[in-house]
Amino acid sequence: MSFNNLTIQSEVKSFAIQNYQHAFKTFKKFGIDFCCGGSKPLEVACSQRGLDPDEVYEQLNQPPVYKALPSEKNWESLSLQELVENIVVKHHIHMRKILPELTQVMKKVLNAHGKNYPALFEVSKTLQAIRDDLEPHMMKEEAILFPMIQKLDKEGSLQKKIIKQIGNPIRKMTDDHKDLGKLLETMRKLTNHYSVPDNSCATFEYLYKELEALENDLLIHTHKENNILFPKVLEKQSMAIDASR
Repeated sequence: MSFNNLTIQSEVKSFAIQNYQHAFKTFKKFGIDFCCGGSKPLEVACSQRGLDPDEVYEQLNQPPVYKALPSEKNWESLSLQELVENIVVKHHIHMRKILPELTQVMKKVLNAHGKNYPALFEVSKTLQAIRDDLEPHMMKEEAILFPMIQKLDKEGSLQKKIIKQIGNPIRKMTDDHKDLGKLLETMRKLTNHYSVPDNSCATFEYLYKELEALENDLLIHTHKENNILFPKVLEKQSMAIDASR
């Protein structure tokens, strides 16, 4: 495959927007942040990690070695209303279910294996920090930001005061995403990229498998917001401001 019109000078998020599934696997392999750091040119993102940009670009343009999974509808084609609904249904609801479940599994694994694997205590703290950050974050999005976005999408315009204010919660949510990205990186390091120790029990293996699934879901979630939803909102906000003058 090839990324149409994209080069090492293109922003990292452009690759994820054009072909999320393939870019996701490649960027994750090289540890490149395409969510919070998605606005950096690929060349800069690679250099900051000591990577050869040409090598990463070549990998991005290699045919995928995995079987492509059925993909969701093209997220870029969704309206703001549809994007918000997609994020809430696909991610927020799932997070509210899986985070309490993972917390309980984490306690079981910690009680059984914490003595032999002390790093689990830090894994547990990091999971709790992710939960502490994410739960109020989602609540604020659903209570404040998303209703503003839905109103903007439905009416095409808002009161001038609200139009100007919509950028504030977007900046706050984007900052939250940066904090979340750091926690996910910490989790990845603590778990050695979710590699379970030899002779681990089934519960230990399940925990690490689900922690990696949690990270993957949060990366998709953040990508949809940082790289697709928020830019579309800000573009519509700019148009609404111009129209109100």
